[in-house]
Amino acid sequence: MQNVLVINTYGGSLLLGAKAVKANVVATMEDTGYGSDLQAMNFPKIPRYEKTADWPEKFLVPWSKIDVISHPPCKSFSTMAARYNSHRGTADGGGFDCHRGVMSYALGHGCRSLAIESVMGAYAGGREEYETAATKYGYHVVYVFLNAVAFGIPQYRPRVWMIFTKRRKFFVNFKPKYVPLQAVLDPGPTTVPVFSDTKLLWEKTRPLLKGKNPIGHIFAVLQKKFKIDYAGLRAKYPMMTRGYLSGYVRFLDPTGFATTLLGDTTWAVGDRLLTIEEYCAIMGFPRNYKFNVARHPNNYGDARSYLSRGVCPPIAAWILKAMDLNASGWKGEFTHQSNDEGIIDLRVRKIDALAETRRACR
Repeated sequence: MQNVLVINTYGGSLLLGAKAVKANVVATMEDTGYGSDLQAMNFPKIPRYEKTADWPEKFLVPWSKIDVISHPPCKSFSTMAARYNSHRGTADGGGFDCHRGVMSYALGHGCRSLAIESVMGAYAGGREEYETAATKYGYHVVYVFLNAVAFGIPQYRPRVWMIFTKRRKFFVNFKPKYVPLQAVLDPGPTTVPVFSDTKLLWEKTRPLLKGKNPIGHIFAVLQKKFKIDYAGLRAKYPMMTRGYLSGYVRFLDPTGFATTLLGDTTWAVGDRLLTIEEYCAIMGFPRNYKFNVARHPNNYGDARSYLSRGVCPPIAAWILKAMDLNASGWKGEFTHQSNDEGIIDLRVRKIDALAETRRACR
């Protein structure tokens, strides 16, 4: 049985991946305790360490038999940093410290292998640091570029995995699978609540939200064009007002896929908002996953924030399986291997992904 240590899973996405491969999770650990309450709700039997200062030096299983999987926060490469961080796009400053901490802890203790997930900018901005750590502790680092949309998850979510292993070559089996958004949608309500309340026809309002895939601040549009009570709507529909991204509603094509879930992004299909159960499905989470929120149409609570900051569990499971096979000396059939630069590139262009997804609708 594979032994897995999870670091920075927040709401539990990496734990779901470990559960999918039936791994023995030796512990789950956070830097500041963020998400520990959800982990306790959904995985009550797994040992938890909520602060960096509490991280243990050893476990019942030897470090040499533990695979570590982590999703450390990285302010240097986040969407917010792209606008406001003076160190954006680089590993300078304090935004990369969590990555450094995970590498020194896991590799310094001699783990069997380590996988770190991050946004695409981490490769260019942090590569020198990753390779320096690999050399220091006697590992090789492999970079796996992928997109959730090619793993049967209806969301265009490009990410990179940094995998530290004792083997110079890394092998994976990968066969693209595309699932259209409509496959995970529920019947749901027939109208976006705000339009129903204001008795405005969808056809009358939608042209004001510009673009082929329109993004518009619904409340501002309603206030400006129809003199609707902005403050009253904000109070009634809090899930559409939080964060610098979340004030916008993105309308999705059910024959395609969702955009990348960021912060408190609000999605709608046709003339209705998506439910939390649908958000879960679009991230690869179980629909009945527990969040600290009473589920009702007008309040998403903290669910979207936890989902957006997580990893798609099926991809975490796929990475863990590959780590176990490679660390065990796997020499069987495979479809991809790392090249001379240590890269496995499984990315897909958006136009190609859309064509494949629509083909799956037929």
